[in-house]
Amino acid sequence: MTTMTGSAPKPDMSWETLLNDYRASAVSLLRHHGVNGRTCTECGQPVPCDALRGAEFILEL
Repeated sequence: MTTMTGSAPKPDMSWETLLNDYRASAVSLLRHHGVNGRTCTECGQPVPCDALRGAEFILEL
């Protein structure tokens, strides 16, 4: 399973700043996990893979 990576949040970061960082990570992840028929091109899991579902959830926030 692929996880979203990034820097650890700083204590003084606002909620909006953190959310924007998570959204940017999600968009980056979506660029790397593509669809090839029924499987993800990055991780080989059935589509939608865990990473795509996670990214979708973040973008819905």
